Amino acid sequence: MIAPNRRLLLALAVLAVVSRVAWVVWVHPPQDFDFKDMHAYLEHARRLVEHGLAPDRSMAFQAWGTHALLAVPIALFGGANLLPAALLWAAMGAAAVPITYLLACRVCARPGVAAAVGVAALLWYPNLANTGLFLSETPFMCALVATVWRLVVLLQDGRGAPGCGALAACCVALRPEVALFFALAAGLWWWSRGRSPAGWRHVAIVAAPVVLVLLFSLWHFHRHTGRWGGIAESARANLTPARCHHPWVQTFDKAEQLDRGPGLKAGSVYGVVSYYEMLQRGDAAPFALRPAFGTTARALEIAGPDGPMKVRVSPGGVSLQYVGHRADPRIHAAIQRACVAQTGWAGQLRVSAVNLGGLWFWNSHWPDNTRGGEPFRPWSDFFIKVFQWGVLAPSLLGVGLALRRARADPGLAVCALAIVAMMIVAAVWFGAIRLRTPYDPLALLLAAEAYAWLAARRGVTGP
Repeated sequence: MIAPNRRLLLALAVLAVVSRVAWVVWVHPPQDFDFKDMHAYLEHARRLVEHGLAPDRSMAFQAWGTHALLAVPIALFGGANLLPAALLWAAMGAAAVPITYLLACRVCARPGVAAAVGVAALLWYPNLANTGLFLSETPFMCALVATVWRLVVLLQDGRGAPGCGALAACCVALRPEVALFFALAAGLWWWSRGRSPAGWRHVAIVAAPVVLVLLFSLWHFHRHTGRWGGIAESARANLTPARCHHPWVQTFDKAEQLDRGPGLKAGSVYGVVSYYEMLQRGDAAPFALRPAFGTTARALEIAGPDGPMKVRVSPGGVSLQYVGHRADPRIHAAIQRACVAQTGWAGQLRVSAVNLGGLWFWNSHWPDNTRGGEPFRPWSDFFIKVFQWGVLAPSLLGVGLALRRARADPGLAVCALAIVAMMIVAAVWFGAIRLRTPYDPLALLLAAEAYAWLAARRGVTGP
């Protein structure tokens, strides 16, 4: 453990605030990017302010944490004035920088390495870019890095359990899949408990708010859908493009609309942008996208929840189209079973490998690759290459090194387990650079430790 350099900490905090505020006020105001997912979060936040928890199925499609957070400045300052919300996003994006440095001081072996991690977090463009978008990435990154920091403090010193639990609960509200990381962290504590001052009481204090948030999330889902057993309908719905590798799902109210062979903008449309990019390029690499039902336009009949069901494959295999609600879990389960039967389990292993690779390759940073993002696309593409060539392999080496010494150094292993959990989730659902970026501060830290380890093996010492 390294004592933080207070001057550096202050400089990182000030520069992070100035850069993030300038970004959201003058360079990339998030209110100018009110479309797709950003629009959905804004609409859900406004609906929450106006109607509270009145049942509305659309409110259960995404996890509730982001639009609930966004609803706070909207409730205080009105739905038309989004500057306070933008400043809130800037504050969270800025806070992640000094917190990353404090975390690095806890787990890095050398002061120079910790300082380099803090500076890298300040200059890391993907996280700056996300600050200018009303998406879950910025609040989740802030909550995740803060939670990992406090988990490390808890494991090392046995203190701070209530605050750690509150931060962990925020993570779950924003992205429920992070619960996998907390389960792995609990396993690490169990394995190294003889070396950590944290005991059962600390674990219970951390777990209590997480369990409460999960229970509220289950109730929230039931309130808006009338069903138990879920947290967000997108979890099941997103498995269809993830396991079938048709980039889009299109749904319609009437069979006549489906029979007309609708275009890609008809009906209710959602999907995975990175898959669409891959399919449009027609990659011939070993991990190219191979849609389960091919790329020839045709009508299929599968075993649906209430008997035979018609599913249409659009030209090029870009979308799967059906009649029904876009998040109907029974329909999605039927389509996913048909995809698994079509590809076989060996094919599904390949699907998972492609999904995992999407964290680093084969796609660009959405939404810098779409409307309004053109001026920022060169920077996004440049940092994709920086990660691929300078961070990816060292960070994975850092994960291996951290897990190898997990019992002796559980603090660094916590950082590694967050990356491992992210990779598991990506393999099952889908990997995209956008979904990876909240974890980038941890990847930068692990990469820096790997570089320091390699330098030490060559006899190079540093500060």
